Amino acid sequence: WSDGKTVFRNESQSGLSFKAMVTAAKTDKKIAARVQHFVYRTKEEFYNYETDPSALHNLIDDPKYAEMIAGYRKKLRQQMIKSNDYLLEKFDTEVKR
Repeated sequence: WSDGKTVFRNESQSGLSFKAMVTAAKTDKKIAARVQHFVYRTKEEFYNYETDPSALHNLIDDPKYAEMIAGYRKKLRQQMIKSNDYLLEKFDTEVKR
């Protein structure tokens, strides 16, 4: 469960592309920020891909999207119940609602 401090790990990090990004991050601040963003995820993310196709500006706390986000959280919770998701309790205690 992401907390913004714990390193996020998945299969895509073992490929050549991610390794190249990590190397490039040593001399490019924009790439370094992107690597940092990927490695230390936040609990929730919400992006407007029409205006932010690179998903750089997280809108999760933007009041303009609060109603839409609440609807998605409700749908996610329903799916978690349906699939007996083992993280449901964590979702209920840590996700804003």
